[in-house]
Amino acid sequence: MTGPSLRTTVAVPYEANAVPKGARNSRSFVFRASVPIEIEIVRNPATAVLCRDERARETVYLGHDASLWLPVAASPNFGGHAIAAEDALRRLTRGLGFCDGGHYDNPFLHVADGRLKPGDFAAIGPIEDAALRSVESTGLAAAGAAARRLARDFLLTEDGRLLRRSVGPFWGQYTQDDLSIIPFDFKMPSGPDMFACTRVAEAMEFRAREHPRRSMNRRGMVDILEPGCVPDHDAHVAARSVLRTECAAWMADVAPLASASVALLAEQAQRGYERVHGRRIADLSHKDRRTLPAPASAVPPTPEQIVEAVDAMRLFVTEMPGSHEDEEILGVCDNWRSVYEDLAGRAIRRFDAFERHRLPDPEGVPQIDSAPSASA
Repeated sequence: MTGPSLRTTVAVPYEANAVPKGARNSRSFVFRASVPIEIEIVRNPATAVLCRDERARETVYLGHDASLWLPVAASPNFGGHAIAAEDALRRLTRGLGFCDGGHYDNPFLHVADGRLKPGDFAAIGPIEDAALRSVESTGLAAAGAAARRLARDFLLTEDGRLLRRSVGPFWGQYTQDDLSIIPFDFKMPSGPDMFACTRVAEAMEFRAREHPRRSMNRRGMVDILEPGCVPDHDAHVAARSVLRTECAAWMADVAPLASASVALLAEQAQRGYERVHGRRIADLSHKDRRTLPAPASAVPPTPEQIVEAVDAMRLFVTEMPGSHEDEEILGVCDNWRSVYEDLAGRAIRRFDAFERHRLPDPEGVPQIDSAPSASA
């Protein structure tokens, strides 16, 4: 941040382990606190990307600092009317959403793992008001650091708007016959068919490879005025589809049964899941929590970490459970291997053909001699 900035505070939740008065054992609590942040003030950014979807709905992305930005809207639906910066900042300070229908659009309320339900944050108080005997540890420092990191994804404009960094529009497939421009706001899309708006040629080639006998209809249009502002999330998006969240629980169950030679791969694959999805493996393995989105403050993986995560998972699937002699365990692993290849086959082909050559070779995972026979 080199220009002028506004100093303000935002309300955040954080976890703490403490012993309540009258108790002997510690418990986990969630408290609220106000933490200071800075938001950069900029002149009114110019249009960088203009897209129209197949229904002629127009989305204007602004360009600044080699990124795309969208105004924060007073609506739970994408494309709502922009909210005035003064009102938006007031709501962030009080721990409210940008609209009255809920607070899921306030990312500062989700700087930690987990996901608060509507209304829960309003019932949370500061730690100073709690009847506690002692406090063993708190996550306040981590929550504050996450909030300051997240604040870098916001801008204040001179004409009174609050902007948030956007992932931009993507080319993707609604059906096997269509290739459509799809506007996204702040959340990373998922699926092996998603390509950045600057990579329409690659999107068309991948679709032709996957469906060589089907005709294709291109729907929507995109006008890229500042290509340097379009973010490149494609490798990350593809890796999220290779490391399927529904396979995290199975991997966590099978990993302890793996032979010693495969144990390292299992550990690397689990760390890869955490880096690629921005969440703890315990949550990704939980059937009720695996579909929750990553906190907006999650640190994105580096290109090297993306390749390491993909290769570790594929090697683990290929080698598990190693030299284990239990036929029942071997049968379960063979079945899951087949299921994984069906689920992740297209993503693996996408990653190998369109992303791997753009990324550095990692040193942490052995080279793959033979890839799984993805048949999807």
